[in-house]
Amino acid sequence: MQNGFYQVRVPDATDYWIEMVKCRHACPVHTDACGYVTAIAAGKYELAYRIARAHNPFASICGRVCGAPCEIACRRGDVDAPVARKPATTPCTARPTTISCCRPTAAIMSASR
Repeated sequence: MQNGFYQVRVPDATDYWIEMVKCRHACPVHTDACGYVTAIAAGKYELAYRIARAHNPFASICGRVCGAPCEIACRRGDVDAPVARKPATTPCTARPTTISCCRPTAAIMSASR
């Protein structure tokens, strides 16, 4: 409330709905981190790779140098600990030509919980 007036925001078709998903809004390229972490957890590694590449053609490179702002903004952090997406997704974007290489090891999956 500023100067005795309320601010009202009418939802639009673009940014408002992206802002509702905190991790996606925190990402500089608005990657669907929730989507590809869910796909990895379900064992759908090729789908996870496609989701990661949907908004970012350089997902393999950016995933390695990313500071993971999505982890900081993760809603799960309000409950216990944010989802550690970087250890789970790095193998998936490393060598996408072979789907078997996208399967994260047990150590990586336990670190992501």
